Amino acid sequence: MAASMFKQTFCFLKNAATSSFANVFCSSERSFTLYTYRARRRFKTVRRRYNYVPMGRPETPPDGKYTTEPLRFIRSGGRDLNGKVVNAKIGGGPKVSWFMRDSNYPEVGERDEKVLRVHPDPVRTAHLALVGSGNHKRYIIAHQNVKEGDVITTSCQIPPIPVRAVEGNAHPLGALPIGTIVHNIEKIPGEGGRICKAGGSSALILRTLGDKVVLRLPSKHEMALDPKCMATVGQVSNSGHDAIPWKGVGEKMSSGYRPRTGWRHRKTGYHGRKIKPKRTFIVKPTPPKYETFKLSGV
Repeated sequence: MAASMFKQTFCFLKNAATSSFANVFCSSERSFTLYTYRARRRFKTVRRRYNYVPMGRPETPPDGKYTTEPLRFIRSGGRDLNGKVVNAKIGGGPKVSWFMRDSNYPEVGERDEKVLRVHPDPVRTAHLALVGSGNHKRYIIAHQNVKEGDVITTSCQIPPIPVRAVEGNAHPLGALPIGTIVHNIEKIPGEGGRICKAGGSSALILRTLGDKVVLRLPSKHEMALDPKCMATVGQVSNSGHDAIPWKGVGEKMSSGYRPRTGWRHRKTGYHGRKIKPKRTFIVKPTPPKYETFKLSGV
């Protein structure tokens, strides 16, 4: 059908205009066949089989409830759930425990909690503080000058006069005076802390813009948030963690960094480096020249 349509079209061109191409085309009795081609792949995809357990996420309690007990944390080794290497710098290190951190604030009322213990977190850069109130205990982000026995207060009220900013206490952004340093800030009221949670990070309350509070983040960017968003006064603990130099290769490897080099280091006995010394040159003496004797008749 398609071939007949092409032939009728060029015959119309012959009658309408004197085209040499149309004359040659219509005078020929060649048959036209249209072929359909299908794209094919030269190589067959083979799914690789990985003999490993998917890693990269900490284990949670079976019941899903909050707990202060240490949980198992399996290192990912730089691989995703499909086994593909996505980060070649991660790998190694001993087994570590993971603690559930509570970054939420109470929605109403006021609560006083006592700091029971402060210890570093092997998974995060900021230290953890175990606080308790009554029969309830939880881990929170420790601020810079926290110590055991301190009492921290969390209040959700916004008074007409700004409150006195005490390090470690949590208040809404609208209740704190301008120039206060805060951390563990909520982006949406009631969502929980989402901003400035790493070790040594903090934000500064700059000004009020209408019904918003403007903060300056560690990246020098400014963000306008709702005055009802909660925040903790002070700076996150462990502020100088990025300035501490590595003492050796073993310490860096135990922290989860895979050893890497810029070139192939041949240090085995096969390559003859650092094990057997180089050969020394031996200067042999020059052999004496032979003397030629001629025998005369006896």
